[in-house]
Amino acid sequence: MIARGGNLDELRRYLSGRTSASLGVVIAPVFGIAAMSVRPGGSEYGQLWAIAGMAVWLVAGTLLFAVIRPTEARLRSNTTPADELRMHATRLAWAGATSDLLFLGALLMMVTQPR
Repeated sequence: MIARGGNLDELRRYLSGRTSASLGVVIAPVFGIAAMSVRPGGSEYGQLWAIAGMAVWLVAGTLLFAVIRPTEARLRSNTTPADELRMHATRLAWAGATSDLLFLGALLMMVTQPR
């Protein structure tokens, strides 16, 4: 159970480290767009897989910055009441899993380029 003292301290310790991995979410599509524009056969911006991949990536990135990061900040703060921790932890778990699946789907579309 999350609301117990030891587990609560462990949760806050786990979320205490900040990473710059979120920057990769913003940089990766920039490199992808640049790679598509210098492709020898011409750009493929109008292809369905490229549009769908960018749209899915945008949804996953929005979920990351609109739900996951703010929820992590709430859990990281020592002012979050113990009775709200379970709700925030559940939201973080579902949003994180959904975001991961969306990023994976976008990556697969970009790599396999289904036609």
